[in-house]
Amino acid sequence: MSKKKHKKNKKKTTNTPNRNKKPLTYKAKSRKASVKSKQSRTKAKAFLKKIPYAEIAKFLVILGCLLLIAFGLISLIFFTPIVTFSTLIAPILFLAIGTLPIITIFCWKGIKKLCKRSKAIRFSAFGVAGVYIAGLIFCLVMLCVLFSAQQVKELPANLPVIILGGYVKNDSPSIELGERLNAAVPYLKANPDSICIVTGGLQPDAQRTQAAVMKEYLERRGIASERIIEESLAYDTDENMQFSKEILDERNLGKDIVLVTSEYHQYRSQQRAKKHGLEPYPISSKTSIIATLPRSYMREILGVIELWMGK
Repeated sequence: MSKKKHKKNKKKTTNTPNRNKKPLTYKAKSRKASVKSKQSRTKAKAFLKKIPYAEIAKFLVILGCLLLIAFGLISLIFFTPIVTFSTLIAPILFLAIGTLPIITIFCWKGIKKLCKRSKAIRFSAFGVAGVYIAGLIFCLVMLCVLFSAQQVKELPANLPVIILGGYVKNDSPSIELGERLNAAVPYLKANPDSICIVTGGLQPDAQRTQAAVMKEYLERRGIASERIIEESLAYDTDENMQFSKEILDERNLGKDIVLVTSEYHQYRSQQRAKKHGLEPYPISSKTSIIATLPRSYMREILGVIELWMGK
């Protein structure tokens, strides 16, 4: 019996807290906290090591490339009204930009083997990769340039308005051209002394000039016909500006204008206007068909390069 009592007393003594134990000092507490933080950091590192970063990066690259290919195919099949070199080059570039990384990812092992075998293949592979990356950086810089021209300045009252032409289908403005005309209407209604020059010649598959179709569209939206001047000889942006400037000079309307065109087209249009001695104030129409935007921006980048080359 004495042994059992002794065991019970032992259990009681072990369970009871030690009242003589000293409280932890500040250093001991800080050591304890640092140990805990180290443990949590090691857990976080172990978790981060388990994440398959390479697979996620591959997935994101493939997804982005598939989107580019989709944009290229959609714009090529559905939104290429007239098949010319200038309308085809942008979708083809999108297809090329999207296809190259996908081929590289799926054929990476074979490419590595080929690069090990031959120095020429290795240098050519590095060259293609360098050109591709430089091209992407250049496109990003160019997009920044194009976006910078879309910033809306304060528009002075009663300036002449120049609306740049666009594609006409069945004697009606295309969606994009309609957006340009709609963007100009509020300014024309708010400034009744402004005249409006609609500029655009006869495209190959149309019976009426772009200028005539644009004038009719504005008349239906309440703009008086005597305020609208048709310029029906121009076939590109430079001629739009050149022939519109001649009309302004004939009427002594000065050099300040309100320039109405699509948002992606503003930079090049403003540069062409300045070349002919005009001072443009932009009104940019928003493109509602998102599928056409990549193609339009890509084509515009090519147009800006042509502009910078002095053509």
